[in-house]
Amino acid sequence: MKKSKATDVLADPEMQRHTQRILALQKTERQRRAKLGQVVAEIGAELISAKETLDKTPDKTAWLRWLKDHVHYSAKTAERYMQVARFSKKFDNVVEFFELDPSVLYRLAALPDE
Repeated sequence: MKKSKATDVLADPEMQRHTQRILALQKTERQRRAKLGQVVAEIGAELISAKETLDKTPDKTAWLRWLKDHVHYSAKTAERYMQVARFSKKFDNVVEFFELDPSVLYRLAALPDE
């Protein structure tokens, strides 16, 4: 049985370029994912403050109307963002959590404290 000779695909300059470009894009993807988690937490903190302000008004529907009319979030989305904001305040190493996919971050934030 003949052994096939493996070719060094990186000897091809075009393949080197593809490889380098993909590795650079992967780095960008990781950086943006980390930034996205941080942004979600910051939006959540603003939503918490806005809700606290609107909850002081006599209009009991002000919060939901404001969400719909001005920031275009559903109540469920707003709650997820606020949970991430509360979750981020609990941990010193929260930056590591921000690198997770937002859907995973939402689930982690929704877990009970125990």
